[in-house]
Formats: sequence, structure tokens, C-alpha cells
Amino acid sequence: MTLQPKMEMVLKKCSAVFGRGRKRNEAEDACDAKDEYMIRNGALLLQMQISSGHGKGSTSEPIRSFSAREIKEATNNYDHRLILGRNICTGYRGTLEDGRVVAVKSPRGLHPNGQDIDYFLNQVVIKQIINHKNVAKLHGCCLETRVPTLVYEFLPNFTLFDQIHGRDGSNSIAAFNIPWSKLVKIAAETSHALSYMHMALAKPIIHMDVKPSNIYLDESFTAKLTNFGFSVSISPGEDFISQIAVGTFAYMDPDYCITLRVTEKCDVYSFGVTLMELLTGKNPMVFVEQCSHLVDYFVWHMQQNQVLGIVHPRVLREAATEETLAFARLAVRCAARRGEERPTMREVAIELRQIHHAAKRRCSIALGRIELRPWLGLCNYAIVREQLIIKQVISSLFSRVKCWPQCVVASRDKPIRLMWESSQPYNPFGIYWCDI
Repeated sequence: MTLQPKMEMVLKKCSAVFGRGRKRNEAEDACDAKDEYMIRNGALLLQMQISSGHGKGSTSEPIRSFSAREIKEATNNYDHRLILGRNICTGYRGTLEDGRVVAVKSPRGLHPNGQDIDYFLNQVVIKQIINHKNVAKLHGCCLETRVPTLVYEFLPNFTLFDQIHGRDGSNSIAAFNIPWSKLVKIAAETSHALSYMHMALAKPIIHMDVKPSNIYLDESFTAKLTNFGFSVSISPGEDFISQIAVGTFAYMDPDYCITLRVTEKCDVYSFGVTLMELLTGKNPMVFVEQCSHLVDYFVWHMQQNQVLGIVHPRVLREAATEETLAFARLAVRCAARRGEERPTMREVAIELRQIHHAAKRRCSIALGRIELRPWLGLCNYAIVREQLIIKQVISSLFSRVKCWPQCVVASRDKPIRLMWESSQPYNPFGIYWCDI
């Protein structure tokens, strides 16, 4: 059942329960806990949907309402062996009746209060508005539990935080388990999702808690932004002031901490801290525990032209210096103290896409393979098709095998023809492989 007919049922139950006056009768006393939770959570959700002003304008697919029994069956009665992790809630690997594997975020053990319930329901409301390939898909929710339970798509590579710092949070250098090309791709995809939220909707959505632990990764390491519990939907021109500061302190915009004013630049700052974390492999929370800040540490090294000295060894080994410095400069601009000095997420997404394309082109040389058969005078270049890159590859190859082509003629539809200098030694019947 989708949420819309479920909401109608909630209204009827609300009318039945609350329309009889203050004195509870026997029927109300007999109402079991899950019906009470359903009424309370459903009524709150309906109110939040109405106040959000999006409702029917949503482009996302309908969100299903699960029963408490379905959630229990999907998680094998909350089997501890299916636990994926614990944070605000406990995550379980679940299997629906149609065989789909899902992630069930259950707030079991939480003592309910208004803030906890709002946090989970807000994720449902926001996800009904957003439909983007780099935002985790919310299949549905269960309103019959004390605090609503959420059912997300299952993302097997866990979070970006896990890939950088290890699932045990060891923060060791060896825990950094993601190649540079994928790292830039994930950053670019996340920025694209945030740009969409800020600019493509009638009422922009500010995430308010951008950090690696809220960026999940699917089987192909595609970024999926999650956890919209603190997110705010703001009308254009609206001046929105929070009642209290929300988010994670190490990633929180300093302007917002003072003024409590929510703008798109709050996300830009948090994303800037995230970029610094990706580049250095250092956990911002560790700096906070030491009464310091990753941003101050990073900016100081940039000012001293020593930023390459704090870049993670794997990034330093795999990334070109130009890519690393462009990434670092962008991170510093995003984390500028004043909001007006920061770029928009659209500008950030464009710059990251350029860095990603540069890294991808360079990595295509490092990961492919090309075969040369001198006696045929041919080179098969099905993998690499850029003429300039082919020339660079062949130059690199023949400098190693002491064999040099006099010239290289290439086109997109024909193989490369090599004309050799007779003075250069080579094995005319050999097959030369160049890893590119």
C-alpha cells in the first residue's frame, strides 16, 4: 500500500480516537500500541507533507507503507547477524517478499521524542520530493513502530567514510581503500545531487548534514546521498532561521553556527570539508576532539604551498599534481569563512566534472593495453582512440624496448601504421605489449 491511501486511513483513525472527548473509553484502552504509533506518526507525516508545499508535485515514485509484521519478516525478526551498522539507528540487511534486498533502518532502542520522530519522518517527506540517480532510493516506511522505520535500497559498498577510514573506524593509512579516479567520480556525483537539490526544484532543499558517512556507494561505486533528517525545504527568497543548530559539528558552516540562518552555502561548506577529508584521508572529528579543525589545518598548508605534504599517500601516488592542486583549491573555496565567498554547488559540480574527465583520460592510459606487431606494421588500438594519446603511448613503449617508429599515422577507422628506422634494433617477429 502506498502512503496516500494510508494517510486517509490515518485521518479516519484520528477522527475515531480524538473525536470522542478527553475521557478514554474501553475501545481506546484496548487499542494496541501499533495503532497508536500509526495514528501519531501518520498524522505527523501528513502535517509535514502539507506544510512542505510539494505534495502532488513530487516526481519520485510512490513510497510504500510497510506493516510492522513485514519489517519483522524482512529482517528475520531483527536477526543480529543481519546488522549492517549502528548510528542514530540500527541498520539491517533485509529481504522483501518479492526477493529484493533492502536496508532497513530501525530505531529500535531509541526512546521516542518529538525530535527523533521528526528526523525520521522528514526523510520520508524529502524523499518524496527528490528523484535523482545519486540520491538513495527510499522504498518505503513503517509507521506502526514507536519511531518510524525506513526501508532503503541496499548499497553493498557501504559509505564513503568506510572506504576512507575503514569500517572499524581505525583511520589507518591502509584503510584508505578507494582509487583516485573513483574518489573524484564520487565527489562529482555527490556535487551533482546537491546542485539538483539547490537549483532544480521549485523549493530548494538544503541537506544540512553533508559528510562521507551520509554518502553511500552501490555495487559500481556510484554515489548515493542519504539521511535527509535535518534537511530543510526553503522557498526562493525566504529567510529561514533554525531554532537550534543541526548537523555534525566538524562539518558545520561557522556562519550558520552563529546566525542559525539556513542557506545553500551551508551545504557548500560541509562539502568543502568533505573534499579535504577525501584528499588527506584525515577524519575531521579527530581534529575536533583535539580542539582543532581540519579546515584550519588544510588552509595553512595551502598558504605555505605545502598541501602536497598532507595529501594521502595513495592519492599522491595515483593523481596527477595538477588534479590534486585543482581539487585542493576547490576545497578551500568551498570552505571559505564567509558564505558569499563560496561557489555555488553548480559551479562546484562543473569543476569536479572537469577534474574527473582529466583523471579518467589519464587513467585510460594506465589501465588499458595495446598490442604492436612490427612485422605487420600494424597497431591495434581498439581500446584507445585519441590520436594524441596513441602517439604518447607508442613513444613511451619504444623508449622502453629500444625501438622507435619513424612516424605514426592514425585515423579513427584504421589501425596505426608504423614505419621503422632501419638503424634501430628490434625483433621483427616479436609481439610488444604496452600497458596503457
